[in-house]
Amino acid sequence: MEIKEIKDKNIWEEFVSLSSYAYFNQSWQWGEFERKGLGKKIFRIGFWDREKLVAVCLCVEEISRFGKFIYCPRGPILRWEDRGIRESVVRLLIDYFRSKKYFCLRVDPAILKTKDDIINTFYNLGFRDAVNFIQAERVWILDIEGKSEEELMQGMRKKARYTLKQAMKKDFDVGISSNLEEFKTFVDILDDISIKKNFPTVSKDYLIQQFKILGDFFRFFYAKYQDEIVAGGFFSFYGNESAYLRGAMSDNPSSSEASYLVQWEAIKYAQELGMKRHNFWGVAEDKNYHPGYPAFGYSKFKKGFGGYVEEYMRTKDFVYNMVKYRMLRLNEGYRKIKYRGCN
Repeated sequence: MEIKEIKDKNIWEEFVSLSSYAYFNQSWQWGEFERKGLGKKIFRIGFWDREKLVAVCLCVEEISRFGKFIYCPRGPILRWEDRGIRESVVRLLIDYFRSKKYFCLRVDPAILKTKDDIINTFYNLGFRDAVNFIQAERVWILDIEGKSEEELMQGMRKKARYTLKQAMKKDFDVGISSNLEEFKTFVDILDDISIKKNFPTVSKDYLIQQFKILGDFFRFFYAKYQDEIVAGGFFSFYGNESAYLRGAMSDNPSSSEASYLVQWEAIKYAQELGMKRHNFWGVAEDKNYHPGYPAFGYSKFKKGFGGYVEEYMRTKDFVYNMVKYRMLRLNEGYRKIKYRGCN
């Protein structure tokens, strides 16, 4: 098997978008966001077996106070069920970055937690579990392909369905906006919530750069009441899946109902694009699903639309320099304790 960087967007997108493991974090455009928007070094790596492309992996150089490491968000992308391919690809990936003097290689492909045979490949090759997940590890999924609006509504929980129907009767203006100033208003609301509830979040500039660069498949949905944005959501539409990445609502009394409308319109839009499922992203574990838990509120909201949970394997780390890696783990362990209950 041969490994080399891919410089042709069409070759990359054709492979990723058709994979059952396709995820927007491995798209060509996400690489552009990391490179242009965040100023990070990236590697777009292809793996060829007898001139046939069998895997790709977008890898991002991350700079910590302890040194540099490589992170492959939701990658590599390959046919994980093929043991020979996955072992060869992962071995080559380890060796590729070993020579570049990084202290750690971090991967988190969207492999279901139940796939022990695949997960054991990582342990057998020397990987270990990261302290915490990077991408959402426990997500809420709604299958939307071929379903009518009535069927989608019938699948909702009774109270959520009632709230949505009540919102439909009110004078909300709901739609998609490409206006940067409107998106900044949404980001301000999101930032205020993060501060009030002590939720971890990304910087305002991070989100603004996403809005500017990822317009091919990211959309900002808003709900206005009397010309004021009271709720909004930031969604991706890539491969066969739409995903609810960020959501926020203002202190306006109407904002709670408006949030249901935002989600509803995004789901219908996903259907128009031919998406098979809608990913609400992270929800609390069953043992923590109670009103006293910080993540209960948004988990209840997401589950209200009906669906089921998917759990992915924990992020995996391959260590090149144990001293630097241990310091990274200590730092990430502190953050996990600080934000316990937020995801």
